[in-house]
Amino acid sequence: MEFYDVFSTEENIIPQETMFKFFDQQGRILVLRPDITIPIARVAATKLKDAAYPLRISYIGNAFKYNELGGGKQKEFTQAGVEIIGVNTPERMPGL
Repeated sequence: MEFYDVFSTEENIIPQETMFKFFDQQGRILVLRPDITIPIARVAATKLKDAAYPLRISYIGNAFKYNELGGGKQKEFTQAGVEIIGVNTPERMPGL
């Protein structure tokens, strides 16, 4: 679960209609995680802001999206990813 605000952007990257939403006891909107990349970026920007860059992060986990179209699509799916944070180009990656 994540706070809805994590995925609510002006660019509307993930349409709110595709998210499973509910409320906590304080009335905050929560969602079943529709994407893992965005929360990883949030953690890197907050909890790992003082870490030595570049950061190499890999993850695998379940995500959830409601899809009206495309019958047979799963609402729960596995997302895996590898992120390198803190360099602008592959040429600047140490160890490559």
